[in-house]
Amino acid sequence: MPMLALTRRLVRRIFLQLRGSRQQLTARHVEDVLHLATKSQSGSRIELPGVLVERRFDRLMFSSVSPRARAEKNDREQLPDPQFEHAIALSRSSESARIVVPEIRRRFTLKVVDWPSRSRETSIGEDTLDFDRLRWPLILRNWRPGDSYRPHRRQRIRKLKRMLLHAHVPRCDRPSWPVLTSAGELVWALRCPVADEFAPNSATRSGLVIAEEEF
Repeated sequence: MPMLALTRRLVRRIFLQLRGSRQQLTARHVEDVLHLATKSQSGSRIELPGVLVERRFDRLMFSSVSPRARAEKNDREQLPDPQFEHAIALSRSSESARIVVPEIRRRFTLKVVDWPSRSRETSIGEDTLDFDRLRWPLILRNWRPGDSYRPHRRQRIRKLKRMLLHAHVPRCDRPSWPVLTSAGELVWALRCPVADEFAPNSATRSGLVIAEEEF
């Protein structure tokens, strides 16, 4: 069976699994999905009868959408992107600081550890900063246009927007992506290497470990 015909058949099968019937699916709908897969950019989407199809980089995401869920989704998208900014004060003697960011439903924990660390915790590594190089208070905020820094072990400054693109962070999540700054300098971004100037080295005495979780 030719590849194009097989792809059309696959689209119809996915629609059938989500809706229980192919009655409302037309040939035009199928062609729109193929166009989305081959011609559109990441973040593009189309709506079929009761089914939302979104392109996430090189993947298509199919999801069943009820009228109520569609209305709620449209209401959320009309809201402005979440903006947040939290000041964090922490001393070496403190065990940890915990910050809840309700705008993105995330909880962040900053913990001071001895360095070099003897712990086997998997969280100690790329998300660790040199405590003594930081200037307090730190600011935990959302990404802003123009944010850039030099990632650990890199020679050049890179724009965070491009780093998030390469990390396959969906476009809808980027405006509220959490970053950490020290005296105005970006030192950390979620799921990215720390800034090279603030990474631990042989002279580091204390490290600052950053962890995040949903709540």
